[in-house]
Amino acid sequence: MNVIYRSTLKLKILVLLFCLISCLSFSQTITGTVLDAKTNLPIESASVYFDNTTIGTSTNNQGEFEIDSKDAANFNLIISFIGYETLTISERDSNKINEILLTPKTSQLDEVYISTYDGMPIKIKMEHFRKHFLGKSKNGMSSEILNEEDLILRYSKRKKQLIVRSRKPIRIKNNNLEYLVTYDLKGFTINYNYVNLYDEVFRATSVFYQGTSFFKDLNIEATKKVKKRRNITYKGSVLHFMRALSNQRLKKDRYAVYSYEHMIKPEEYISVKELESNELYEIKIRAPLVIKYNKKYETEIKPTSTVAQKKDINKTLTQSDSLELNLFLTPKKTAIPDAEFFNVEFFIDRFGNYSPIGGSFYFLGYMGNLRVGDALPLNYNLAEEEDEK
Repeated sequence: MNVIYRSTLKLKILVLLFCLISCLSFSQTITGTVLDAKTNLPIESASVYFDNTTIGTSTNNQGEFEIDSKDAANFNLIISFIGYETLTISERDSNKINEILLTPKTSQLDEVYISTYDGMPIKIKMEHFRKHFLGKSKNGMSSEILNEEDLILRYSKRKKQLIVRSRKPIRIKNNNLEYLVTYDLKGFTINYNYVNLYDEVFRATSVFYQGTSFFKDLNIEATKKVKKRRNITYKGSVLHFMRALSNQRLKKDRYAVYSYEHMIKPEEYISVKELESNELYEIKIRAPLVIKYNKKYETEIKPTSTVAQKKDINKTLTQSDSLELNLFLTPKKTAIPDAEFFNVEFFIDRFGNYSPIGGSFYFLGYMGNLRVGDALPLNYNLAEEEDEK
């Protein structure tokens, strides 16, 4: 009897564990169906991915998808298909994810476009776009846009701006880092402070671009050389700095902080407060500060206003915020009030995603010059770093 009882007990325990594991697995998987909002018909081959990560899939012929959310719980879920408005889901609400309706675009972007000369030759437009979108680093120079024919580039003489849009998501092949990046461009603008149309001289002062992205490895497994290139790119990047900052390991990760050319203790000029409920870190800084990585790469943090505006602590970070880049290539004159010790405030989540961009500070120098060609997915090296904590 005892043997039978123990066997039955073991069986019950195994069944219970199986059910528990099944529940956990289910909770880490998001499923849904993508439909046309007007016809209610399924949309096949729609892209479903977590923004700025390597985690993604596509819908089957019934419009159904299944995606693993274990390592991307706080990322925005992006659903897109050509000819439809892209949908962003920031909350893991099953009611929203169960059945997803995509709205057809009312008009295709510039289906009929009559080209007229606007003062900037198309060759220069493309050169400036590639340089400021992909970057001038080895990574940026190795990157190529596979569908440049979908780009629409316009120069405004009155505003001295180059504005770029795209009919379809931009496909970027990064040969150095071996990523295929799909970038859904929402806006791109270059502002110029000096223009000489006769000599075709255009000097840029600031760049703004915004969008969502998905990373896919070009090869099934990255080689040692590629892994080394990715690691070199990561060290000293904005993502690396934000993770080091939120986890208060600037010194350990080889960062030094300077104020007016004097090396300082980070804790005297930087406040880090963990907000457990949202897995957020509230960061307060007295800027300007100069950040040096490994005594080599130098970046200045400059406040955008005299006093940072108070932000809502409970605001959920969104991935679209992290991709809204406002990169200034020339300094702005800002007065720092003596009355306010901290004049920069923002938030970082556990992935290194920070928000709001451009709200209270901007980067000058190394980190300010990084572009899409230098970007890594936000889930890069995350598991390894969390194991080190």
